[in-house]
Amino acid sequence: INVNASKTTCEIQFGNIERPTHRNTSWDMAKFEICAQKWIDVSEGDHGAALINDGKYGHDVLGNVMRMTLLRAPKAPDPTCDMGTHRFTYVLLPHFGSFNWSGVVQTGYALNAPMRYRYMSKVKGDEKPPQRLIACDDRNIVIEATKKSEDSKALIVRLYECHNARGSAELACSRRIKAAYLCDILENELEELQLENEAVSFDYKPFEILTIKLII
Repeated sequence: INVNASKTTCEIQFGNIERPTHRNTSWDMAKFEICAQKWIDVSEGDHGAALINDGKYGHDVLGNVMRMTLLRAPKAPDPTCDMGTHRFTYVLLPHFGSFNWSGVVQTGYALNAPMRYRYMSKVKGDEKPPQRLIACDDRNIVIEATKKSEDSKALIVRLYECHNARGSAELACSRRIKAAYLCDILENELEELQLENEAVSFDYKPFEILTIKLII
């Protein structure tokens, strides 16, 4: 790629890390392959490129050459390991601006968790178009999971900050929210969150994982 950068950004679970694109030291040379989940990105100022995949975690970047390990194919202990036909899916995404303004995280999710749909028969009811059950329009926030509470009828929303940023955001629900609480991973209530215009306001820190309970 026609990009000059000394580091590459690699996605890990609930965040990302940076690794060098050079081999200047013995420590850098030992990083001949790096682990990433859905994407790696190399950017120089106002443009760059992301390599996105749906299940290959081995990558390496040397200079402006991006590579992805498709097969390991060892001959021991199984001499027939990985033999046969393989199909791979990956996307090269050129973009303007840095990766956190270019939809790289969202594209990674779109490739790995495509929208699923089914046609339904028409029934009597509200004629308005359906609304998203849970929504957060802050570009730094990813809603990772939504589930029913383990011990009540409340709705549990687990989300995280994906761009190493901090700020405030609002979480909306298609159902009326009566109350909202910040919880720990076991869904124990820690503090009550403020409701403004039928949305939940909350603060977030870099790469923070949050669990919010909605009483609906």
